[in-house]
Amino acid sequence: MTTKDRKKSNKRSSKRSSRKSGKKKPSSSSVGRRRTALVSACERILGARVAKFEYPGGRSRESWRVILDDGRALIATRRSTPQRAAIEANILRALNKHGAPVPALLNTDGNRILLQEELSGKRLSLALNDAVDEPAVEALLESALTGLVQSQLAGSAEGVEAKLPELGGRDSWIADLVERPVILSNHFDLPVPDYDKEALVSLLRITQPRFVKWDSRPGNALVNASGVVHWFDWEHSGVRNRLDDLAWLLCDEYVPDITVVENSLLKQFLPKFSDTRSQADAMDYLMAYGVFHSVVRLGLILKNKGDEEWWDLDYCIDRDKIGITLHCAQRVCARGARWASKVSATEALAPWFMSVSARIAAL
Repeated sequence: MTTKDRKKSNKRSSKRSSRKSGKKKPSSSSVGRRRTALVSACERILGARVAKFEYPGGRSRESWRVILDDGRALIATRRSTPQRAAIEANILRALNKHGAPVPALLNTDGNRILLQEELSGKRLSLALNDAVDEPAVEALLESALTGLVQSQLAGSAEGVEAKLPELGGRDSWIADLVERPVILSNHFDLPVPDYDKEALVSLLRITQPRFVKWDSRPGNALVNASGVVHWFDWEHSGVRNRLDDLAWLLCDEYVPDITVVENSLLKQFLPKFSDTRSQADAMDYLMAYGVFHSVVRLGLILKNKGDEEWWDLDYCIDRDKIGITLHCAQRVCARGARWASKVSATEALAPWFMSVSARIAAL
C-alpha cells in the first residue's frame, strides 16, 4: 500500500463515525477546582498574574497552557500523586542538564504541580498522519528515536536509575503479558495459538534494568518547525529494557506500517538501544516484546470501542486518544504478524494476528 493509499484509507476510516469519547466527562466543579489550584500555584511560584488558561488536550487533561499577564506562556501540569510529580521533575532536571530534547522544567510547587516550558509544534501522531511520503515518515521517526536515545543516555549519566521504580520486572508480570493473546482468542472465539510461553518469559526477563521513558507513544512527542522531535510526559518512567522504548514507538497504532522504513530504522537504531546484548538477542527481544505490546494496544482499542461504531480518526489524534479506528487496529495486526514471524517462540501468532484482523473487520 502506498502512502497515498494509506492516507485515503485513513480518511475513509475517519468518516465512518463522528464517535468521540465514551468516557464520563469531568464535572465543571472538578475542572474548576483543578484550575483554581493551578492558577494559585503558578502565581505563587512565578510571582505573576495568570491572565488566561487554555486546554490544548481538552478539559479532562491534567496539562494546561497558561498565559501570564506579562505575555509569557508555559505548560502547567498536575500529576496524580506527589511521587509521580517528583519522578518527572527529577528526570527533567537530569535531561535538561544534557540538552536532551525535552521541555525545560521551570519550577514545581514541591507537591503535585510542575511548570514547564511550552514547546511549539505539533504532536508526532499528527505529523505522521500528515506525512506526504515514506521519506517524511522515516525522518520523523528517526528524529523521535534519536531523542529517545539521547534521553536514555542522559538519564543514565545522571544516575536516575537509582531513583526510579522497576517496571514489569517480575516473571509473573511477564507471564501475564505473554498470556494476552489468550484473552483476545476467547473474545473472538478463536483457537488459542500454540506458542512457547515459558521460552518467552525467559527471553523477556530483565537482566539489566536501565532508564526508559516507557510511555513513548507518538502522542507524547512534539515536532517543531525544524523537524526535531521533543518528548514530554515523563511521569511513567522507570527502569527496564532500553529496547522497550523502541517497541513502544514503532508498534504504536499511529505509526505507519512501512516495512522498508522499519528495516532502515532498525538497522540504524537497534545497536543504540540494545545495551550490552548481541544484535541477534536484541532483535529477538524487540520482536517478541513488540508482539505482545501490539496485543496490548489491540486490547485497548477494542475495549474502548466496545459495541459502538469506530471513532473519528481526526478526533482521536487531536485529543490524543487511543486510535480507535478500523485502519489503526488492522495496522497493529499486520505489523504484529510480521514481527511474530521473526521469532520461533512467537511464530504461531503470525497467522493468529491475521485471523484477529479478519474478525475486527467484521465488527
